[in-house]
Amino acid sequence: MKKKLMITITLAAFAITLPVMAGCSRKKDEGPGSGTEAALIEEEAGGTVTEDGLGHIGNGEDITLKILSPEEDRALIKKMADSFADKYKEDVNIKIELQACPKKDIKKKILSNVELAADLYTFSGSELLPLAEAGALQEVSLNTDKMIEENGGSDSGAVKAGSYDGRLYAYPKAVEDGLLLYYNEKYFEPEDADSLEDMMKIASKKGKKVAMDFTSGLYTWSFFGGAGFELILNSDRSNACNMNRTAASSAKGTDVLQAMIDICKNDGFASMTDKEIIKGMQDETVIAAIEKISNVNSIKQALEGNYAAAKLPTYNLNGVTMQMSSFTGYQYIGINPYSENVGWAMRYAEWLTNEKNQLERYEAREEMPTNIAAAESDLIQEDMTAASFVTQQNFALINGIQSENFWKPMSELGWLCIAGNQTGEDLQAVLDKAAEQITKPVS
Repeated sequence: MKKKLMITITLAAFAITLPVMAGCSRKKDEGPGSGTEAALIEEEAGGTVTEDGLGHIGNGEDITLKILSPEEDRALIKKMADSFADKYKEDVNIKIELQACPKKDIKKKILSNVELAADLYTFSGSELLPLAEAGALQEVSLNTDKMIEENGGSDSGAVKAGSYDGRLYAYPKAVEDGLLLYYNEKYFEPEDADSLEDMMKIASKKGKKVAMDFTSGLYTWSFFGGAGFELILNSDRSNACNMNRTAASSAKGTDVLQAMIDICKNDGFASMTDKEIIKGMQDETVIAAIEKISNVNSIKQALEGNYAAAKLPTYNLNGVTMQMSSFTGYQYIGINPYSENVGWAMRYAEWLTNEKNQLERYEAREEMPTNIAAAESDLIQEDMTAASFVTQQNFALINGIQSENFWKPMSELGWLCIAGNQTGEDLQAVLDKAAEQITKPVS
C-alpha cells in the first residue's frame, strides 16, 4: 500500500510542492537492486571495501555497463568512459556501451521492459516520478551524503527533484532549462536590467520594445510565482493552484493580473513569439527580451557585439517591487535496479556527474551545472550568461507540471492581458475560472 507524502521545495522566497509516493523498502531477497550497499559490495567485489565504499575486485574481471542516452551525448560519454575505465584499470576491465535513444523516447523505452533496460539512463526530472513508481530507479546508496552536499544540500532543487520517498533516486547531471533576461547593451546600463519598468521606459523613449511571450504560462507564471503563489503537483498528476487567492506574501492574484495587463499596455512592451523576438533583435526593434536559456545562441547571433544577459528583472506589483521567478528543471542519471552491476553503475553515474565532468559538459554543450563547486567556478562566473543563470536559480521554481490543464488557461490569461482587458472582465472571476481549469482532475 502506498502512501502520499508532500515535500515543499523552497528556493529563495518561492515554493512548489511535489508529491512523493512511498513504497515498501526491499530486502535482499525481495528483488533486484535490493539490500544495503554492503550487500552490493559483497556480490560485486568479493567483500574487499575501499574508503569510498566500492569494492576492489582486483582480478581484472570484465564488466560491461550500458547507458541509455541521446546520440548527441556519444562523444562526451566516450571521453568520460575512457577516464573512468583508466581510474579503475587495476581493479576491473570496464567497457561502456551507449544505447542511443532520442531524449523524448527514453522513458517509454525504459518502461517497455525495465528488466532488460540499460544499466544506467539519462532522463529529465519530470520523468522521475513515473520511473520511480514503476520500480525503474535504484536508490542512490553509494556516497549519498557526498552527492547531496555537492549538489547544494538536501533542500536544493536538484536534490529534492531527484528524490522519491524522501531519498535520493537519481544523480543530478545538469540544469535543464530556464529563463533569462537578454538585452542590447547599446541601449541599457547593467543597473537598468534590474527593473522591468525601467527597461520599458527606456525602450518607449527610443521607440523600441521589451518583449516576452505572454501567450505561454512558461513565461507568465513568472509574475505569479514571483509574488509567492504556488503550484502543487498532486499524486494523480493534477495541479493545485492558489493564484485566485492571496499568497503568503500578502499579494493578491487580482493585483498580479492587473500588473500584467498594465505591462502589456506599456508602449515599451510587446508580447512576441521566440521567432518574432529574434527577428526584432536583429533589426533592433526589440532591445530586450525574457527568453529561454536554450535560445541563447540565436540571441547572441542576433545581438552580435551588443549581447548582454542578466537574471530576470523585478516588476511593480501595486507599489511593491517583486522579483520575477522562473521555472527550472534538471537532467539526471538513474540506475536500473535490475542491473547485474548496480554498484559499479552507481560509481560510474557519480563519475559522470562530478564537478570536473559537469564543467566538461558545460564547455562542450553549455549545459548548466548542478554541482555547487562547478557553478561557483571561474569558468561559470566569468561567463555572463552562465553567471546570470546561476543567480536566477535563486528565484527558480521546479517545473513539476505534468498536466495539460495548466497551459490553456494560462494562455487565455495572457491573451486577456495582451488585449488590455478591453471587455472589462472581472479579474477575480477570470482567475477563479483559470484556477478551476488548472486544478481539474487528469483524465
